[in-house]
Amino acid sequence: MQNFKNNKQYFIDMFKKEHVNYKLKDPISNNRKLDFKKAVCIIGVQNNKCQQERLQNLYILLKYMNKYYSNLIDIMVVEQSIKESSELQKLEAIYPAVFYRHLYNPSDYNRGWGYNTAVKEFCKSYSVIVFMDTDILPGENFLKEVEICLEGIYDVVSPYRHIYYTNNIERKLIEERLSISFLDNITFKNPVTVTGGIVIFNKEKFLELCGFEQYIGYGGEDRALDVLIFEYFAKEKIRISPNIYVHLFHEIDFQQKKVSLKIFQHLKKVYKCSYSREVGKDEFIHSRCIHATKEELDQAILKKQRSFGDKNLYKNYALTVNGEMIQEESIICDVNVITPPKFENLKSYILKEKNSEACCESELSKLYNKYLGRRCFIIGNGPSLNLHDLSLLKDEYSFAVNSFYYKTKETGFRPTFYVVEDTSVMKENLDEIKKYHAQYRFFPTIYKNLIPKDSNTYFFTMNRGFYEKSSPNYCVPRFSTDITKEIFCGQSVTYINLQLAYFMGFSEVYLIGMDFSYIIPKSHKRVGDVLFSDGDDMNHFRKDYFGAGKTWKDPKLDRVAQNYKMAKLVFESTNRKIYNASIGGNLNIFPRVDYSNIFSSHCKKNFIYNNDEFFAISNHDIEILTYKHIKKMIKDGEIELAKKYLEYVKNTDFTIGKGFKFERIKQLLEILL
Repeated sequence: MQNFKNNKQYFIDMFKKEHVNYKLKDPISNNRKLDFKKAVCIIGVQNNKCQQERLQNLYILLKYMNKYYSNLIDIMVVEQSIKESSELQKLEAIYPAVFYRHLYNPSDYNRGWGYNTAVKEFCKSYSVIVFMDTDILPGENFLKEVEICLEGIYDVVSPYRHIYYTNNIERKLIEERLSISFLDNITFKNPVTVTGGIVIFNKEKFLELCGFEQYIGYGGEDRALDVLIFEYFAKEKIRISPNIYVHLFHEIDFQQKKVSLKIFQHLKKVYKCSYSREVGKDEFIHSRCIHATKEELDQAILKKQRSFGDKNLYKNYALTVNGEMIQEESIICDVNVITPPKFENLKSYILKEKNSEACCESELSKLYNKYLGRRCFIIGNGPSLNLHDLSLLKDEYSFAVNSFYYKTKETGFRPTFYVVEDTSVMKENLDEIKKYHAQYRFFPTIYKNLIPKDSNTYFFTMNRGFYEKSSPNYCVPRFSTDITKEIFCGQSVTYINLQLAYFMGFSEVYLIGMDFSYIIPKSHKRVGDVLFSDGDDMNHFRKDYFGAGKTWKDPKLDRVAQNYKMAKLVFESTNRKIYNASIGGNLNIFPRVDYSNIFSSHCKKNFIYNNDEFFAISNHDIEILTYKHIKKMIKDGEIELAKKYLEYVKNTDFTIGKGFKFERIKQLLEILL
């Protein structure tokens, strides 16, 4: 038998008591038996243009609580955003009871996830948690209700039974007076939940239920948690105080209403809890509900456990409307081994991997080890790129890709090397790509009919075996050390850049703007791996990067990671390094370095050979050392490296290799040294 079914009438009767001529009173803090060091108030917030009224309500709430409670009880302000807000951080200096915490969330505000994560990550020393919306002011009984929860009398306490919704004028008066006692003619607009607005929880009991549903936005998570407390808590452990609290005015969030239907569908399906117009504004909100059985709710809690309070939820996963992780469906056989799903034979796939168009082999060969021992920067287009000062790269070698031209228009910065691989990017941005100027531009030969050839433009043969479903190389990372023959795809254009950088001789590669996290909105249509955007792009440095109307590919970060590991292995096998200098993000395959510190020494690290490694260089490597190259080497202070070249030349048989100018190189080095 359900607890809720047995106890429903108990709660219905509780709400029958009318509030006749109810008088609002301001909070009081006297007559306390306990201190409140084991209790904390958690207030969730998102500082963006759409949430400014709620942000202003937060400031009113904090002033109000400071006036009546000072530092009696800790207040944790938990922001959800891409980066920390200095404006919110300053609250710590203004109010003695306030401390600030940040959760990475580049998407819509998620009330349930924010609360769950705050409890899991930041509340180790507390036994009672008070969840507070920015819009509801605590009443005269607030501290008393926290106190009885601290005493263990109740597992959950709603400090009010009804809410009075203010208008904008009343809100302004409250802000001026920091008082609610002047309000009269108190009326109700609608019934309220137990765990919405302000609710006080025994922390351990909250964790046993895996807290709130992590619905995208706010709304519905309180109804779901209501269902759980009515089923799992004894009715004697649930307190609903007969008070009325005040709600600060704000405009209706119509953006949130777009997802409300999906949320209520989930509520009805999983919790058997549905909205009913028949429920009176001063009635028990669940009086017309049936609610799921305990067995069904056991399964709901188990399902919540996987993503409950995961602080990295928005870094790693695409999410459902209730904040669950969407798992990519890999193509697997019965023994969990990935095999090429369209394999025919070991002959036919070869032609499908590479385009037959001729590449610029002779031109590409001139780039071999051209920048031997130098460092370069490969620029990703993630949101964190906006945190990087690109002016620091003006004297550096840099790679940029795809729609980086937006950043050039914004900052004036132009990379040394520019690369486009993706077909959707090429076709949808062709005019911009054609006119984008860089010292070197690289494109696969499949675009030779789209991009005019000039002295700055190089075409390479792209091997797409990683994507080719008929190839035994499907999903197998490969790395090209000779780009005159081919460059291997690896689920990311960055992988193309890493092969280019290796071929050119760069010994240190710094990655920036690589957030390594993607959100795939549920509203995007999908055909295979192609996604059709219908709104702002939260995955790149501009909202219109892959904005409404554009197409993009499923990033499949697990496969990108395998290719990055291959690149790391190749670089480190020859004493070269790849570093992640991105600000934030979730790419941890490469060692991290601080972006600003790279430039602080005012010197560039050089590739260091030991003697055995140096003398293993082929004669072909020496041939590419032009006089200009050697002069620049010595001018830049690379004396030791130049001396090693000289030593090599002295011990080389000049008769080998037609056209090698070893003697003249030797003479030049002797003069310059």
